[in-house]
Amino acid sequence: MSNLIASLIKKFKYIFFIVIVLTAIASSINLWIITTIEAWVRNNEHDTAYPFYLFFLAISILFISQFYSQFQLNITGEKITKKIRSKLIQLVLEQNFSRLSALGKPRLLTSLTEDIHSISSALSLLPLFLVNLGVILFSAFYLYSLSPSLLLSFALIASTGYFFSISIIRLAIKTTIDKREKQDDLYTIFKASIDGFRDLDLNQNRRQFFLSKLVKPCLDNVEEVAKKNHLYWSLYDSWCNILLILSLFILTYLGSNHFELKSDIL
Repeated sequence: MSNLIASLIKKFKYIFFIVIVLTAIASSINLWIITTIEAWVRNNEHDTAYPFYLFFLAISILFISQFYSQFQLNITGEKITKKIRSKLIQLVLEQNFSRLSALGKPRLLTSLTEDIHSISSALSLLPLFLVNLGVILFSAFYLYSLSPSLLLSFALIASTGYFFSISIIRLAIKTTIDKREKQDDLYTIFKASIDGFRDLDLNQNRRQFFLSKLVKPCLDNVEEVAKKNHLYWSLYDSWCNILLILSLFILTYLGSNHFELKSDIL
């Protein structure tokens, strides 16, 4: 599978490169718009003739670059999904019957549906990850040029936040694995209900036993694991948002009260 993923990255590397460039342009324009508005308000430039066509041109380029990059990512994700499914089906057909029986139909079905979707989604996010990494490195150099003390403070805050983030992610990944295993059990129940539909339809007691003793406990287990999974991922997202605001507050407080930085730097 790792060789397949590497070959897919190589195959779509030009599309990934285009998306990276467009996303980087969109990020740069975003920063330019924010800083332009800030300078415009601070310097009272709204009282003078301002080249608004540059502003609307930037917004137009921002819209086009974001739209095209997102569209290309979605299309590429579909192509990657098609390639992985084709390869996995080919591998399944090349296996002997005993090997397939050992794996089980539910596990194969899960691999051909949910696992493939997860892999293709991860590959589609690769360009965005690289762009964000570049933004982080650029921001670190910029922060260092403003104040090395601020950069060191931010590094300490980020390290602490990273420790808690990893702890939450590990719990989230564990519940994600548990959720996948419960999905295998659920597919087993679905298969049994279809294969034994005639017997269940003819015998009401057997149908009631199947629903109460097999279907309901399996659905309850899937729901319970899914709740834990959503809990940890929601906790992770909320923690990241709070960490951003908390970092801004701490850096501003340290810069004004301990590092004695000028207001324009802050």
